[in-house]
Amino acid sequence: MAYGPLGLLPWEFGRLQPAEFILLLEGYTWRRTQQENLFAYFVCHLLNVEGKSLTAPIGVADLLEPLRGEPKQAQKRDEDEAYLLNEFKDILGEAGA
Repeated sequence: MAYGPLGLLPWEFGRLQPAEFILLLEGYTWRRTQQENLFAYFVCHLLNVEGKSLTAPIGVADLLEPLRGEPKQAQKRDEDEAYLLNEFKDILGEAGA
């Protein structure tokens, strides 16, 4: 993060206090969020130019949801686990017997 998105040089990064670095990260996150909002605003207008062919207009929130939606990893893990158990129940049954 320091050398890539923040563009700090090694000696600049070394002189930062941890709290200063966190403030830089928060500023970067804020700028990125604003940029995503701006892009989503214009893209949703471009997608809705032919609004009559769409069943429902696409909103900014619809475009941002995949970026900012809450991850459902726990639910997905349970689904994956159930799928794998079902898929390999024969093999697991033989190993347990």
